[in-house]
Amino acid sequence: MRLTKRRIDKLEYDSDGPNQQIIWDEKLSNFGVRLYESGTKSFVIRYRNKQNRRRYITLGKFGVLTLQQARNMAREKFVEIHQGEDPAAKKKRAQATSVEELVEAYIDKYAKSHRKTWEQDERRLKKHIVPRWGSRQPESLTRSDVSDLHRDIGENARVEANRVVAVIQTMYNFAADEGIVEDGLNPASKVKKFSEGSRERWLREDEIPRLAASLDEVDNPHMRTVFWMLLLTGGRRNEMLEARWEHVDLDRRELFFPDTKNGTDHTVPLSDPAVELLEELPRENGNPYIFPSPRVDGQHIVNINDAWHRIRKRADLDDVWIHDFRRTVASWLAQAGYSMLVIKKLLNHAVRGPTGIYARMDPEAVRKAVDEYGGRLMAAAESEDRR
Repeated sequence: MRLTKRRIDKLEYDSDGPNQQIIWDEKLSNFGVRLYESGTKSFVIRYRNKQNRRRYITLGKFGVLTLQQARNMAREKFVEIHQGEDPAAKKKRAQATSVEELVEAYIDKYAKSHRKTWEQDERRLKKHIVPRWGSRQPESLTRSDVSDLHRDIGENARVEANRVVAVIQTMYNFAADEGIVEDGLNPASKVKKFSEGSRERWLREDEIPRLAASLDEVDNPHMRTVFWMLLLTGGRRNEMLEARWEHVDLDRRELFFPDTKNGTDHTVPLSDPAVELLEELPRENGNPYIFPSPRVDGQHIVNINDAWHRIRKRADLDDVWIHDFRRTVASWLAQAGYSMLVIKKLLNHAVRGPTGIYARMDPEAVRKAVDEYGGRLMAAAESEDRR
């Protein structure tokens, strides 16, 4: 394909395709645009060094660089290569010399701008990777190393083990693009992941009193409220943690989520209990987030997993995950007779075709569902069975 601005604008990452997706330019050989799952597009070049090894260099983002600027930069790099230089090796010498430095480079130069879940990436890498391999050279890690780590984590957390392997694989793809490691060197590739299956766990009405009693014991009001808000709205964890006060309209009883996981803006109607919780929640001066970090000024809470572990243990709900809250909302609404169309719209699941057009025409159906569900949930929480 001969790249043009219009064609690049229309290019989309194929979620069913390979991890590395590059569209090469017919006008300038070995120059192309790489597509990322986040929607970002970056200009890249490829070449072979003196050892006949294929290398990649990322020139910059589409939108920051124009197509013509990127082509000019690519030509300059190709001249350097023709003169016997290795631009990727130069980058490598100037960048990560340890796994810990690679983690920092990946978070700062790639994950923060390309991955909406970058904070989860950072948590997993700093919890599992840096303590184990931080001082080692990035090229020294082997598939056997990653397999051993995957197995160790999987003894207690199979899904977490799979996610850790996935982020290592993404980090090493970044490292290869940047010339930090040799192209094709990825210790996480072909590591066999655990079967996850589909979960059907959701909170039953008779379990809510135990959960409510356990939440009462959480001292931090922001930490306590974030769990209630997730349960009342069916919101995604990271999107809720990143929510700002400027996106709350208590008069209209709405919470707005910009740029959500599926690439769209999303407005959630708030039930009376949710409005009450937000009205009573203290605001931290100078912090724009609804759920401010207790440790870092101006930031939001990042990790709620440890708190949830304690909450569910007290409530004897050891098999309940945070993501099961969304399933709880969907299950309760389905049992109440609400259509999948209403449920999907509330949870911000994609609704395609003519049905999707109709869904945008009836927001009151979603509000009615939220109000009924919120009332029923809090009635269960305040029932006589609560201990």
